[in-house]
Amino acid sequence: MTKYEPIVKERPKNPKAKQQKGLFFFTLVGLVILVAIPIYIFTPKDKLYKLTDYDYEVVKSRTFRDVVLVIGEILPQDTVEIVAPFRGEIQSLQVESGTIVKKDDFLLEISSQELDENIMDAKNNVDKALGELEKSKLDYQIETSRFNRDRLEQEKSLNKLRHDVEAKKELFELGALSKNALTEAIESLEKAEIEANIRLLTSEKSLLSSEIALNTAENNYQVAKKRLTELEDLRKSARITSSIDGKLLDVKVNKGEKINSGVRLMKVISANNPYVNVKIPISESQRIEPNMPVVIKTLNSDYTGYVEQISLEILDDPQIGRHVEGKVVFNEDPGFILPNTECKVEIEVGRRENILYLNRGPFISTGQNRFVYLLKDNRAYKADVKYGVFDGYFVEITDGLVLGDNVITSSYDGFNDQREIEVDLRGGRSND
Repeated sequence: MTKYEPIVKERPKNPKAKQQKGLFFFTLVGLVILVAIPIYIFTPKDKLYKLTDYDYEVVKSRTFRDVVLVIGEILPQDTVEIVAPFRGEIQSLQVESGTIVKKDDFLLEISSQELDENIMDAKNNVDKALGELEKSKLDYQIETSRFNRDRLEQEKSLNKLRHDVEAKKELFELGALSKNALTEAIESLEKAEIEANIRLLTSEKSLLSSEIALNTAENNYQVAKKRLTELEDLRKSARITSSIDGKLLDVKVNKGEKINSGVRLMKVISANNPYVNVKIPISESQRIEPNMPVVIKTLNSDYTGYVEQISLEILDDPQIGRHVEGKVVFNEDPGFILPNTECKVEIEVGRRENILYLNRGPFISTGQNRFVYLLKDNRAYKADVKYGVFDGYFVEITDGLVLGDNVITSSYDGFNDQREIEVDLRGGRSND
């Protein structure tokens, strides 16, 4: 068999070139290693956030109150509005807003030329009415005497005529007197009786007129005297004193100022033992009874007290809807509180024992109300948590923590996206 040779023969292999190629790859790998090692060594690794200043607290248990939270308004026990009793001018003013006063303390005095003139006119009217009354009394006495005299004289005259008629009847029976003479005597008696009756009625009319005039004069006198008494009493009210112990508010006038009748001058409120008027939603009213303990919260202070009474009348309010009102009193006198101060009232309707809790703190909001950081040695780990109700300065823990857990309670700002942080144990402050 014939073997054919290729026209172009293979170039013979160069061992030197192969050696150079291997050296190139070795050098390249070496360079990569030399560059990678420093990069690995000196590239900063992900470091944990380190917390050096913080507060922490141990999860504990306590009794929690079951409360109904309502709004309230603090009111004084007594309020006295002082108004101008008449038109006049402030002659004297001894107080100002904020003055503490005792019962019967002098406040101000009002003068009125108009009132003085009215009193003078009233006195003149009394004198005039009294004169008319005295005259009417005298006229009545005269008419009474005249009436009695006329009645007696007429009765005497009629009795004489009646006696004459009886005598003439006897003479007529004896035949010593004619029938015509007897008839004339009887007619004369009848005529005299009619005339006497007319005169008596006329006299009685005069007596009645004088009696009416007397009654009118008596009434006019009493009216005039009453009017004078009212004006004099009004002048006595020109000097105004406090009817209660308390504090002055809203003094609206100044010395020398002219005022009208009925104008509000100032207000006196009792300075001690205020109470709270609360509005209880209908949905909660069935849970609340008298004598239940309460906490009264103002902007500046908290006070304890109790429910004194609850109204049965259902009212409506555009903000809270249908509700009933209640009266809450303080256990101890809080002293003066500005009237109509708004407050919140926690009414305790029950209690729950052994409830896990933490004190309120910035960890709640910065933990978005759903997680906390648990301390373990020099680390803190994010843990989910569920809160319940707030009772004063305490927040209920319903899930996520156990009794004895150490929790960071200061702000989580700056690291609340971290699952784990490092803590400096020297920078922690216990809130227990």
